[in-house]
Amino acid sequence: AKRGDLTVTFGHESTGVSGTHVRLPVPPRLVSAADMGRLRGAADAQALRIRYHDAKLHRRRLPSGREARDVFEAAEQVRVEALGCKRFTGVAENLVKHLEYRCRLQGYDDVGERDTAQLADAIALMVREKLTDAPLPEAAATMIELWRPWLHEIVGDQVGKLAACVEDQETFSTLVKEMIRALDLGDEEGDDGDSETEDEVPDEADENQARSEGADSEADGMTASDSGEGEFDQETEVGLAAADERYVPGLGEEDP
Repeated sequence: AKRGDLTVTFGHESTGVSGTHVRLPVPPRLVSAADMGRLRGAADAQALRIRYHDAKLHRRRLPSGREARDVFEAAEQVRVEALGCKRFTGVAENLVKHLEYRCRLQGYDDVGERDTAQLADAIALMVREKLTDAPLPEAAATMIELWRPWLHEIVGDQVGKLAACVEDQETFSTLVKEMIRALDLGDEEGDDGDSETEDEVPDEADENQARSEGADSEADGMTASDSGEGEFDQETEVGLAAADERYVPGLGEEDP
């Protein structure tokens, strides 16, 4: 992120960004090659958020409906990660490993039917495909194929236009809000005007990327997130962004 003022800590209760404080998943005591790739992916996702995300603009455009916010925030995280994938080969590889891990934690590799709780993640995966022009990891394939026909019919036109404005957060957010309207996700209108106290308000969009501190006791649930800015939120969220919070030491491949 080319910043010398950041403090990085590791913890279970939340994963995200709060001002100049970045919190990442606690690494396992014995770190395998697979663990290292996932941890690097988590760190890269945070760094890309810091480097390419305009929190002030994001707050202005943020929808007020819960489901609308989930979609808006997920799409923005995909946007910043896509920029990193295009510019840094190593980052792209780390993010794919991280995404594969999160999809497996969510059970998306073995899902049998669509569920509305998956909507933001399904859109994020579809947008990721378009922005990176790369195949999704194997663990995401089953779930996205369940959603793709329906999503393509409703928001396919908007998704098709996103790649052209990936470096323009404002135009990108406008298209995402068109998607939200097409999906009929309730109150999608954010305040497009600047507030006098705007800089003092935590980035709600990034807060959605933070986790409730009961992660250990909720190890079987699907909660948490990849990026957060502002106070590390105690709200419970659902989705791929939640999986960092449930980083399970040693899960997956054995040490080489």
